[in-house]
Amino acid sequence: PPVDGRLAVAQALLAVQNGEALGMERAFSGYRGPKDLPDEELAYSVPSFLARSRLWLGDVKGARQICEENVDHYDDPSLQQLVTLSAFAWVACVEGQLTEAGELAGRALASAEPMGLTGHPIMVEILCAQGRVAFERGDLVSAERLFEQSLSISEGIRPALALVSQLLLARVWLAEGR
Repeated sequence: PPVDGRLAVAQALLAVQNGEALGMERAFSGYRGPKDLPDEELAYSVPSFLARSRLWLGDVKGARQICEENVDHYDDPSLQQLVTLSAFAWVACVEGQLTEAGELAGRALASAEPMGLTGHPIMVEILCAQGRVAFERGDLVSAERLFEQSLSISEGIRPALALVSQLLLARVWLAEGR
């Protein structure tokens, strides 16, 4: 029997905090799609969870497809769009599509600031995407600042994402010869 929608979203949130891709997939296994969730307020988060799980399981194409199908379904700006843009920016980074990643992260950042979400955990992937773009363009000072910001947001609440931020920061330090 399907699990209550709120419980499914809570289970997926715990899974993302712990870096458990299969946990995110399991949380929504009783639903064919977001529209099947009884609580519309939470249904918007399903595509971003599924995109992250697909990405973490190595299905970059599947993650991109989920993001492309959902990024323009929400008002601009809105939390729903920000969540999807955040996931999409990181997917583009992983694909090596740095121009697109920078544009998506820029859109997400522009949406987050007026909503007062600059220190929110949703910003971690946005900052990492921007940092990755800066790193690849040789702007190590900006990359370091962005990765440190993402780490300061994630270290207390999302250990799996904090680890990614730490690894990216270590790459900057290695590039600087530290």
